[in-house]
Amino acid sequence: MRIPNPRLVRLGGISKGAIIEPGDGNLAVPAILQPVLELSSPVDKVFVSPVVAQVEDSFMIYDTQTQVGVAGGVNRTIVKFARGAWSFDLTFSGAFTGTTNAAGGDDAIQMFDPDGGAMVLFVLPRITGAQQSAQTKMNVIFQRDGWGFAIVTFATVAADALRILASINARRLV
Repeated sequence: MRIPNPRLVRLGGISKGAIIEPGDGNLAVPAILQPVLELSSPVDKVFVSPVVAQVEDSFMIYDTQTQVGVAGGVNRTIVKFARGAWSFDLTFSGAFTGTTNAAGGDDAIQMFDPDGGAMVLFVLPRITGAQQSAQTKMNVIFQRDGWGFAIVTFATVAADALRILASINARRLV
């Protein structure tokens, strides 16, 4: 069965050098559905954060931010990547001790778009003794270059100790 789907044409246009042909906008659904195996490009590199250039192929990266005592906050780009289909395995952990300030802002790992909009993926509240750890897998298709991950922390005061880190395994699918 063929189902018209204009998004398939749009998806095909995301790959650099793709040529759209008649029929590309149809989704073919077989009579018997089979499981899908994720075939990504092999990991090419382990990067040291922050990465200045936009990444075009599979990679792994780790970033950490430590603030002890009086320190300004940071909003640091970990990595930016090219448009296309990506699969991410994300690991986050963090700990805070010091002056509880639940309304003062949370430290986080964010995903941001090329226009500067951001979405928090993992958050560490400013409650003394707070510890967080999380892992997730995301498959995302980006229409434009310039998407990325950032580590964001707020200022700390004299009695504060903060450590937040992210580990990213990013595999390019298309």
